[in-house]
Amino acid sequence: ASLAVVAYDLLRAVIDGINAEGLSVALLADDEIEQLGKADPARGTQAGLEVIQVTRFLLDTCATVEEAKVALGSAKLYYGVIPCHYIVADRHGKSFIWENAPSMHYGSIVENEGAPLITTNFMHYLHPEARDPAKTDQPFKTCNRYQILRQRVASEAGRFTLDAIKANNAAVMAVRPAPAPPRAGGRTLWHSLYFPEKRGMEIDFYLGETPGAKPSDPPTIRRSGYLSFQLTPLK
Repeated sequence: ASLAVVAYDLLRAVIDGINAEGLSVALLADDEIEQLGKADPARGTQAGLEVIQVTRFLLDTCATVEEAKVALGSAKLYYGVIPCHYIVADRHGKSFIWENAPSMHYGSIVENEGAPLITTNFMHYLHPEARDPAKTDQPFKTCNRYQILRQRVASEAGRFTLDAIKANNAAVMAVRPAPAPPRAGGRTLWHSLYFPEKRGMEIDFYLGETPGAKPSDPPTIRRSGYLSFQLTPLK
């Protein structure tokens, strides 16, 4: 059993979720690969799993980080639009990031034993400086949201509180003024918090907004507040 946030094509694609064994998975688009012109999507349906089907595959078949590594290493993956990577964590405190090569011929695993593991929309294996503690205060120009998160995480002492985690997310939400109609502004449609040991989650949804007084002013965004859901752990 699992709880999941789904989108696209009749709501079949799992973007993030948690299962009854306490495994949590989230998908992120590799925007950098597309911006660099290195994306090479498949032409039509292929054998194997499309990248937006992988999160469901892991939630349905894996209980631990180690099982998820084996599953990803054994699966044939492809993408029809843009490559994606995944961050995976289990109830035992283990986690990793899986990044697919643009060609999909191999994958890379990123770990950060005993420390917070941060990812946004770029490929870690192309940027080893992203995980260098000596460079935490240096601008990471590839993704400013990653830089903000890295600095906020580094400034925290001890265990993170729930309020601190929520504040870190709020600091990187998409809140810029919307472009001229008919285009819509990019928005953080939801933020999920996962509690693997409790098999539970909290999720906050974007509900709408009121434009700022001036075109350059950020809008007033309405959100649902965090809603709680929980599974019954397997025995």
